[in-house]
Amino acid sequence: MLIFPIVQWGILSNVQQSITINFPISFVNNIFSITASHATSQYEDLVITTISKTGAVFYGRGVQQGQTRYIAIGV
Repeated sequence: MLIFPIVQWGILSNVQQSITINFPISFVNNIFSITASHATSQYEDLVITTISKTGAVFYGRGVQQGQTRYIAIGV
């Protein structure tokens, strides 16, 4: 059986404290990786605190204005 990976991405604005995102498509079996980065230099910290097949929780500290970009890969 051939299984193709699912790749999902998005942009979050002004992640202050905790923000939960829901993926448009739930991963059926597993999520292999999720990575986030700052699009600006206005952040002190950014952490992904929870990862599931349906979404993730991001925690930002020291946010002024800016965007966070993420990409998730799974099946």
